[in-house]
Amino acid sequence: MIDKLTLHGTQKFLLSLTQELTPHGFEQRVYCLKNEAHPANLNAFRQAGIEVIIIGATLRGIWRMIADWLAWKPDIVFTLLFYSDQIGRIVAKIAAVPVIISSIRAQNIYKQRWHFWCDRLTARFAQKIVFNAKSAIPFALRHEGVREAQVVYIPNGVNPPAQALEKQTCRRQLEIPPTARIIVSIGRLAPQKGFDCLLQAFRLVAAQFPDVCLLIIGQGAQFAELQMLAVKLGVSRQTRFLGERTDIDTLLACADLYVQASHFEGMPNALMEAMAAGIPAIATAVDGARDIVEDGVTGWLTPPGDAEQLAAHLCEALRYPEIAAQIGAHAARSMAERFSVEQMAAAYETLFRALLSP
Repeated sequence: MIDKLTLHGTQKFLLSLTQELTPHGFEQRVYCLKNEAHPANLNAFRQAGIEVIIIGATLRGIWRMIADWLAWKPDIVFTLLFYSDQIGRIVAKIAAVPVIISSIRAQNIYKQRWHFWCDRLTARFAQKIVFNAKSAIPFALRHEGVREAQVVYIPNGVNPPAQALEKQTCRRQLEIPPTARIIVSIGRLAPQKGFDCLLQAFRLVAAQFPDVCLLIIGQGAQFAELQMLAVKLGVSRQTRFLGERTDIDTLLACADLYVQASHFEGMPNALMEAMAAGIPAIATAVDGARDIVEDGVTGWLTPPGDAEQLAAHLCEALRYPEIAAQIGAHAARSMAERFSVEQMAAAYETLFRALLSP
Protein backbone atom coordinates (compact mmCIF):
# COMPACT_ATOMS: atom_id res chain seq x y z
CA MET A 1 0.00 0.00 0.00
CA ILE A 2 1.34 3.43 -0.96
CA ASP A 3 0.11 7.03 -0.76
CA LYS A 4 0.44 7.76 -4.49
CA LEU A 5 2.06 6.39 -7.65
CA THR A 6 3.91 9.43 -8.92
CA LEU A 7 7.33 9.34 -10.59
CA HIS A 8 9.41 9.50 -7.42
CA GLY A 9 11.95 7.31 -5.65
CA THR A 10 9.64 5.33 -3.36
CA GLN A 11 7.40 4.48 -6.28
CA LYS A 12 10.40 3.32 -8.34
CA PHE A 13 11.47 1.15 -5.42
CA LEU A 14 8.02 -0.45 -5.16
CA LEU A 15 7.87 -1.14 -8.89
CA SER A 16 11.33 -2.75 -8.92
CA LEU A 17 10.54 -4.87 -5.87
CA THR A 18 7.20 -6.18 -7.09
CA GLN A 19 8.59 -6.94 -10.55
CA GLU A 20 11.36 -9.02 -8.98
CA LEU A 21 9.08 -10.85 -6.53
CA THR A 22 6.40 -11.89 -9.06
CA PRO A 23 8.43 -14.77 -10.58
CA HIS A 24 9.11 -16.09 -7.06
CA GLY A 25 5.53 -17.06 -6.38
CA PHE A 26 4.22 -13.87 -4.78
CA GLU A 27 0.68 -12.83 -5.74
CA GLN A 28 0.68 -9.06 -5.32
CA ARG A 29 -1.74 -6.17 -5.42
CA VAL A 30 -0.83 -2.51 -5.10
CA TYR A 31 -3.32 -0.30 -3.25
CA CYS A 32 -2.83 3.41 -3.99
CA LEU A 33 -4.40 5.61 -1.34
CA LYS A 34 -4.74 8.84 -3.32
CA ASN A 35 -6.06 9.30 -6.83
CA GLU A 36 -2.56 10.26 -8.03
CA ALA A 37 -1.08 7.66 -10.34
CA HIS A 38 1.14 8.43 -13.33
CA PRO A 39 0.12 6.45 -16.45
CA ALA A 40 3.71 5.21 -16.91
CA ASN A 41 3.63 3.62 -13.46
CA LEU A 42 0.18 2.11 -13.97
CA ASN A 43 1.29 0.58 -17.26
CA ALA A 44 4.51 -0.80 -15.75
CA PHE A 45 2.69 -2.51 -12.87
CA ARG A 46 0.04 -3.94 -15.16
CA GLN A 47 2.60 -5.19 -17.67
CA ALA A 48 4.19 -7.07 -14.74
CA GLY A 49 0.82 -8.68 -14.02
CA ILE A 50 0.28 -6.69 -10.81
CA GLU A 51 -3.20 -5.32 -10.15
CA VAL A 52 -3.36 -1.67 -9.07
CA ILE A 53 -6.35 -0.52 -7.03
CA ILE A 54 -6.93 3.21 -6.52
CA ILE A 55 -8.64 3.70 -3.15
CA GLY A 56 -9.28 7.42 -3.54
CA ALA A 57 -8.57 8.49 0.09
CA THR A 58 -12.27 8.41 1.03
CA LEU A 59 -14.09 6.58 3.81
CA ARG A 60 -15.89 4.54 1.16
CA GLY A 61 -12.56 3.56 -0.37
CA ILE A 62 -11.17 2.49 3.00
CA TRP A 63 -14.28 0.35 3.68
CA ARG A 64 -13.78 -1.23 0.27
CA MET A 65 -10.18 -2.02 1.16
CA ILE A 66 -11.26 -3.64 4.44
CA ALA A 67 -13.77 -5.77 2.54
CA ASP A 68 -11.11 -6.67 -0.07
CA TRP A 69 -8.62 -7.79 2.55
CA LEU A 70 -11.20 -9.77 4.51
CA ALA A 71 -12.14 -11.62 1.30
CA TRP A 72 -8.67 -11.95 -0.25
CA LYS A 73 -6.90 -12.76 3.05
CA PRO A 74 -3.42 -11.49 2.21
CA ASP A 75 -0.53 -12.97 4.17
CA ILE A 76 1.43 -9.70 4.25
CA VAL A 77 0.56 -6.02 4.09
CA PHE A 78 3.52 -3.76 3.29
CA THR A 79 2.96 -0.02 3.73
CA LEU A 80 4.90 2.90 2.26
CA LEU A 81 4.69 6.62 3.10
CA PHE A 82 2.92 8.35 5.97
CA TYR A 83 -0.81 8.06 5.26
CA SER A 84 -0.56 4.50 4.00
CA ASP A 85 1.45 3.60 7.10
CA GLN A 86 -1.31 4.87 9.38
CA ILE A 87 -4.33 3.60 7.49
CA GLY A 88 -2.70 0.41 6.22
CA ARG A 89 -1.53 -0.72 9.66
CA ILE A 90 -4.99 -0.18 11.19
CA VAL A 91 -6.91 -1.78 8.32
CA ALA A 92 -4.52 -4.75 8.27
CA LYS A 93 -5.10 -5.19 11.99
CA ILE A 94 -8.88 -5.09 11.49
CA ALA A 95 -8.63 -7.61 8.64
CA ALA A 96 -6.45 -9.92 10.79
CA VAL A 97 -3.57 -9.89 8.29
CA PRO A 98 -0.85 -12.15 9.78
CA VAL A 99 2.15 -9.96 8.90
CA ILE A 100 2.30 -6.15 8.78
CA ILE A 101 5.49 -4.46 7.57
CA SER A 102 6.18 -0.78 7.01
CA SER A 103 9.14 1.03 5.53
CA ILE A 104 10.61 4.35 6.62
CA ARG A 105 12.34 5.91 3.62
CA ALA A 106 14.06 8.95 5.17
CA GLN A 107 14.81 10.85 8.36
CA ASN A 108 11.47 12.67 8.43
CA ILE A 109 12.54 15.90 10.11
CA TYR A 110 9.74 17.98 8.52
CA LYS A 111 6.95 16.01 10.18
CA GLN A 112 4.65 17.90 12.53
CA ARG A 113 3.76 16.90 16.07
CA TRP A 114 0.53 15.17 15.07
CA HIS A 115 2.43 13.06 12.52
CA PHE A 116 4.69 11.71 15.26
CA TRP A 117 1.68 11.06 17.50
CA CYS A 118 0.08 8.94 14.75
CA ASP A 119 3.36 7.13 14.12
CA ARG A 120 3.72 6.24 17.79
CA LEU A 121 0.12 5.06 17.92
CA THR A 122 0.27 2.68 14.93
CA ALA A 123 3.94 1.59 14.67
CA ARG A 124 3.27 -1.09 17.31
CA PHE A 125 1.03 -2.95 14.82
CA ALA A 126 3.94 -3.72 12.48
CA GLN A 127 6.15 -6.75 13.09
CA LYS A 128 9.02 -5.11 11.21
CA ILE A 129 9.95 -1.64 9.95
CA VAL A 130 12.36 -1.67 7.02
CA PHE A 131 14.86 1.18 6.62
CA ASN A 132 16.76 1.86 3.41
CA ALA A 133 19.17 4.24 5.18
CA LYS A 134 20.94 3.43 8.45
CA SER A 135 21.01 7.09 9.42
CA ALA A 136 17.18 7.20 9.62
CA ILE A 137 17.03 4.52 12.33
CA PRO A 138 18.02 6.58 15.43
CA PHE A 139 15.51 9.32 14.52
CA ALA A 140 12.69 6.77 14.10
CA LEU A 141 13.54 5.13 17.43
CA ARG A 142 13.34 8.51 19.17
CA HIS A 143 10.32 10.03 17.44
CA GLU A 144 8.28 7.58 15.34
CA GLY A 145 7.41 4.86 17.82
CA VAL A 146 9.76 2.26 16.34
CA ARG A 147 11.30 -0.35 18.67
CA GLU A 148 14.76 -1.88 18.26
CA ALA A 149 13.25 -5.33 17.69
CA GLN A 150 11.30 -4.02 14.69
CA VAL A 151 14.29 -2.60 12.81
CA VAL A 152 15.46 -4.18 9.55
CA TYR A 153 17.96 -2.53 7.20
CA ILE A 154 17.66 -3.29 3.47
CA PRO A 155 19.28 -0.81 1.08
CA ASN A 156 17.69 0.13 -2.22
CA GLY A 157 18.78 -1.54 -5.42
CA VAL A 158 18.99 -0.26 -8.98
CA ASN A 159 19.01 -1.96 -12.33
CA PRO A 160 21.86 -1.25 -14.74
CA PRO A 161 20.80 1.42 -17.24
CA ALA A 162 18.81 0.39 -20.27
CA GLN A 163 20.41 0.88 -23.66
CA ALA A 164 20.45 4.66 -23.87
CA LEU A 165 20.93 7.03 -26.77
CA GLU A 166 24.44 7.96 -27.80
CA LYS A 167 25.44 11.16 -26.00
CA GLN A 168 25.48 13.47 -29.01
CA THR A 169 22.15 12.11 -30.28
CA CYS A 170 20.60 12.92 -26.93
CA ARG A 171 22.07 16.42 -26.96
CA ARG A 172 20.72 17.08 -30.45
CA GLN A 173 17.23 16.10 -29.28
CA LEU A 174 17.48 18.61 -26.44
CA GLU A 175 19.06 21.23 -28.73
CA ILE A 176 22.17 21.47 -26.56
CA PRO A 177 25.48 22.33 -28.29
CA PRO A 178 27.68 19.24 -28.76
CA THR A 179 30.60 20.82 -26.86
CA ALA A 180 28.54 21.90 -23.83
CA ARG A 181 29.28 20.25 -20.50
CA ILE A 182 26.09 19.09 -18.86
CA ILE A 183 25.24 18.78 -15.17
CA VAL A 184 22.04 16.87 -14.35
CA SER A 185 20.02 16.89 -11.14
CA ILE A 186 16.78 14.97 -10.59
CA GLY A 187 14.23 15.34 -7.82
CA ARG A 188 11.01 16.79 -6.49
CA LEU A 189 11.23 20.58 -6.53
CA ALA A 190 10.84 21.03 -2.79
CA PRO A 191 13.02 22.62 -0.07
CA GLN A 192 14.33 19.19 1.05
CA LYS A 193 16.12 18.71 -2.27
CA GLY A 194 18.32 21.81 -2.06
CA PHE A 195 17.85 23.07 -5.61
CA ASP A 196 18.23 26.67 -4.40
CA CYS A 197 21.71 25.81 -3.12
CA LEU A 198 22.49 24.04 -6.39
CA LEU A 199 21.55 27.12 -8.42
CA GLN A 200 23.74 29.31 -6.20
CA ALA A 201 26.63 26.88 -6.73
CA PHE A 202 25.92 26.75 -10.46
CA ARG A 203 26.29 30.54 -10.69
CA LEU A 204 29.88 30.14 -9.42
CA VAL A 205 30.56 27.26 -11.81
CA ALA A 206 29.15 29.07 -14.84
CA ALA A 207 31.47 32.02 -14.15
CA GLN A 208 34.44 29.69 -14.70
CA PHE A 209 32.97 27.40 -17.36
CA PRO A 210 30.77 29.44 -19.76
CA ASP A 211 29.89 26.32 -21.80
CA VAL A 212 28.25 24.50 -18.88
CA CYS A 213 24.53 23.65 -18.86
CA LEU A 214 22.33 22.54 -15.93
CA LEU A 215 19.36 20.23 -16.49
CA ILE A 216 16.90 20.11 -13.58
CA ILE A 217 14.45 17.25 -13.93
CA GLY A 218 11.38 17.13 -11.72
CA GLN A 219 8.20 18.87 -10.70
CA GLY A 220 7.05 20.39 -7.44
CA ALA A 221 5.86 23.37 -5.46
CA GLN A 222 9.12 25.31 -5.99
CA PHE A 223 9.06 25.15 -9.80
CA ALA A 224 8.25 28.85 -10.42
CA GLU A 225 10.32 30.00 -7.44
CA LEU A 226 13.42 28.20 -8.71
CA GLN A 227 12.93 29.55 -12.23
CA MET A 228 12.83 33.06 -10.77
CA LEU A 229 15.95 32.34 -8.72
CA ALA A 230 17.79 31.24 -11.87
CA VAL A 231 16.86 34.58 -13.49
CA LYS A 232 17.96 36.51 -10.39
CA LEU A 233 21.32 34.69 -10.32
CA GLY A 234 21.88 35.31 -14.04
CA VAL A 235 21.97 31.62 -15.03
CA SER A 236 18.52 31.17 -16.61
CA ARG A 237 20.01 30.90 -20.11
CA GLN A 238 22.20 27.97 -19.02
CA THR A 239 19.56 26.24 -16.90
CA ARG A 240 16.81 24.00 -18.30
CA PHE A 241 13.83 23.04 -16.15
CA LEU A 242 12.58 19.90 -17.89
CA GLY A 243 9.71 19.03 -15.54
CA GLU A 244 8.66 15.47 -14.78
CA ARG A 245 10.08 12.96 -17.27
CA THR A 246 9.84 9.24 -17.90
CA ASP A 247 12.95 9.03 -20.13
CA ILE A 248 15.53 9.29 -17.33
CA ASP A 249 17.96 6.84 -18.95
CA THR A 250 18.01 8.98 -22.09
CA LEU A 251 18.55 12.19 -20.15
CA LEU A 252 21.33 10.66 -18.07
CA ALA A 253 23.06 9.70 -21.34
CA CYS A 254 23.61 13.44 -21.91
CA ALA A 255 25.25 14.04 -18.56
CA ASP A 256 28.87 14.78 -17.78
CA LEU A 257 28.12 15.12 -14.05
CA TYR A 258 25.25 14.33 -11.70
CA VAL A 259 24.45 16.38 -8.56
CA GLN A 260 22.27 15.60 -5.52
CA ALA A 261 22.12 18.68 -3.27
CA SER A 262 19.52 17.44 -0.74
CA HIS A 263 19.38 18.58 2.89
CA PHE A 264 18.18 15.10 3.90
CA GLU A 265 17.41 11.90 2.03
CA GLY A 266 16.64 8.25 2.46
CA MET A 267 18.59 6.32 -0.13
CA PRO A 268 18.24 8.44 -3.26
CA ASN A 269 17.27 6.37 -6.29
CA ALA A 270 18.19 9.09 -8.78
CA LEU A 271 21.74 9.29 -7.41
CA MET A 272 22.02 5.50 -7.56
CA GLU A 273 20.75 5.42 -11.16
CA ALA A 274 23.31 8.04 -12.20
CA MET A 275 26.13 6.14 -10.52
CA ALA A 276 24.97 2.86 -12.06
CA ALA A 277 25.21 4.58 -15.44
CA GLY A 278 28.82 5.51 -14.71
CA ILE A 279 28.18 9.23 -14.37
CA PRO A 280 30.52 11.01 -11.93
CA ALA A 281 28.33 12.17 -9.05
CA ILE A 282 28.52 14.81 -6.34
CA ALA A 283 26.14 14.47 -3.38
CA THR A 284 25.61 16.16 -0.06
CA ALA A 285 26.92 14.10 2.85
CA VAL A 286 23.51 13.27 4.29
CA ASP A 287 21.76 10.06 5.31
CA GLY A 288 21.73 7.32 2.67
CA ALA A 289 24.06 9.19 0.31
CA ARG A 290 26.88 8.43 2.75
CA ASP A 291 26.08 4.71 2.45
CA ILE A 292 26.30 4.91 -1.34
CA VAL A 293 29.18 7.29 -2.08
CA GLU A 294 32.74 6.63 -0.98
CA ASP A 295 34.16 10.14 -1.04
CA GLY A 296 36.87 10.55 -3.67
CA VAL A 297 36.48 6.95 -4.87
CA THR A 298 32.94 6.43 -6.22
CA GLY A 299 31.89 10.08 -6.09
CA TRP A 300 32.30 13.23 -4.04
CA LEU A 301 30.55 14.22 -0.81
CA THR A 302 29.98 17.84 0.12
CA PRO A 303 28.37 19.54 3.16
CA PRO A 304 24.62 20.23 2.77
CA GLY A 305 23.68 23.85 2.18
CA ASP A 306 27.23 24.93 1.28
CA ALA A 307 27.07 26.40 -2.23
CA GLU A 308 30.76 27.29 -2.33
CA GLN A 309 31.93 23.77 -1.47
CA LEU A 310 29.46 22.28 -3.96
CA ALA A 311 30.74 24.64 -6.65
CA ALA A 312 34.34 23.73 -5.82
CA HIS A 313 33.61 20.01 -6.33
CA LEU A 314 31.78 20.70 -9.60
CA CYS A 315 34.65 22.83 -10.90
CA GLU A 316 37.21 20.18 -9.95
CA ALA A 317 35.26 17.47 -11.78
CA LEU A 318 34.88 19.67 -14.87
CA ARG A 319 38.55 20.68 -14.79
CA TYR A 320 39.81 17.07 -14.60
CA PRO A 321 37.45 14.96 -16.76
CA GLU A 322 39.80 11.95 -16.83
CA ILE A 323 39.68 11.65 -13.03
CA ALA A 324 35.92 12.18 -13.09
CA ALA A 325 35.55 9.36 -15.65
CA GLN A 326 37.54 6.99 -13.42
CA ILE A 327 35.30 7.83 -10.47
CA GLY A 328 32.23 7.22 -12.64
CA ALA A 329 33.55 3.79 -13.62
CA HIS A 330 34.22 2.91 -9.96
CA ALA A 331 30.68 4.03 -9.12
CA ALA A 332 29.13 1.77 -11.76
CA ARG A 333 31.06 -1.24 -10.42
CA SER A 334 30.05 -0.42 -6.85
CA MET A 335 26.38 -0.22 -7.78
CA ALA A 336 26.50 -3.56 -9.61
CA GLU A 337 28.33 -5.31 -6.78
CA ARG A 338 26.59 -3.83 -3.72
CA PHE A 339 23.23 -2.37 -4.71
CA SER A 340 21.55 -4.51 -7.37
CA VAL A 341 17.77 -4.92 -7.52
CA GLU A 342 18.29 -8.68 -7.29
CA GLN A 343 20.12 -8.31 -3.95
CA MET A 344 17.41 -6.00 -2.63
CA ALA A 345 14.55 -8.27 -3.68
CA ALA A 346 16.30 -11.35 -2.26
CA ALA A 347 16.60 -9.60 1.12
CA TYR A 348 12.90 -8.74 1.11
CA GLU A 349 11.94 -12.27 0.07
CA THR A 350 14.02 -13.69 2.93
CA LEU A 351 12.30 -11.31 5.37
CA PHE A 352 8.80 -12.09 4.10
CA ARG A 353 9.27 -15.86 4.20
CA ALA A 354 10.88 -15.74 7.67
CA LEU A 355 7.91 -13.79 9.08
CA LEU A 356 5.46 -16.24 7.51
CA SER A 357 7.26 -19.31 8.87
CA PRO A 358 5.35 -21.06 11.68
